[in-house]
Amino acid sequence: MNLINVFNYVTEKDEKGNYIHGGATYNINTHEFNPTSGYIVALIGHEKIVDVPTTLNEWQDIMTDYLTASVWDCIAEQHNVYLGFWIEEGKLYIDLSERYEDFETAFKVGFERGQKAIWDSANSVSIYLVSSIAI
Repeated sequence: MNLINVFNYVTEKDEKGNYIHGGATYNINTHEFNPTSGYIVALIGHEKIVDVPTTLNEWQDIMTDYLTASVWDCIAEQHNVYLGFWIEEGKLYIDLSERYEDFETAFKVGFERGQKAIWDSANSVSIYLVSSIAI
């Protein structure tokens, strides 16, 4: 698996033009693609929102722009840091995230980071977090 395969996966459409997968998680160090266990929690300050690329050249430009020195510093030798991609309302979201094996830790870290949701890799669903309670 490599970033070209990730592009093909994320942007694959069905016969009606709908995105089939909607997103992916990829570890650039280990080449692990879409882990099947654990919970994915985004790191703060690394989200980028762009138009969904339609060509490999556009994808390469986006990835070149995204993979700055600060992003590489987070990724370098960190086998638990993943690139996350998902498509929502015609935009591609890119971020860095960490995988936690247990739900309690992932929930706590996600809540502390002010995340809207964490990703449950085993069940392929978002778990939405409540960050405040109205009284």
